[in-house]
Amino acid sequence: MKDYQSLAGAAANIITLNSLTKLFAIPGLRLGFLTAAPTLCAQVKETLAPWSVNSLAQAVGAELVREEAYVEASRTYVARSCRSFTGSWVRCGPAGLSRGR
Repeated sequence: MKDYQSLAGAAANIITLNSLTKLFAIPGLRLGFLTAAPTLCAQVKETLAPWSVNSLAQAVGAELVREEAYVEASRTYVARSCRSFTGSWVRCGPAGLSRGR
């Protein structure tokens, strides 16, 4: 995906798993990707069995990665929702917070 930024570049021991199925609400296609430092990617590739992606998922995925406007709109929506949720949580004050046992 163009201009994709991941935390994976922040340290050699971070892996991010990204689900296109979740982002684009396409259940059943099981499509996503992993990002990590090159040495960690090589270790994952050596460890895991090949994971085939069916031709329908490949075709859909090739189109989805071009949907930059949708991805940007989703990022904006999530950021706005996060700020709203955080603001609501803070307004609850200490009584709105509880610790699990």
